[in-house]
Amino acid sequence: MGLVNKIIPNENLISESKTYARNITKNSSFAVGISKMLVNRGMDTNLDTGLKLEIYSWSLCFSSKEREERMRAFVEKK
Repeated sequence: MGLVNKIIPNENLISESKTYARNITKNSSFAVGISKMLVNRGMDTNLDTGLKLEIYSWSLCFSSKEREERMRAFVEKK
């Protein structure tokens, strides 16, 4: 399931956490917010409801204006 991505010594925990957080901030703030909501809501729901929330949330992210802009920028780089 990928519950543990990396083991960090205590003395490196803060710097590694900041690096991880910086990588998250490179993503769409809308998608990150949706993901955070799904993680929080997913703890209190059954699998069927969780999957429905995931599908709905994916459609919100896919149809967002930000996705269109990022896709356009990606295509223009090539």
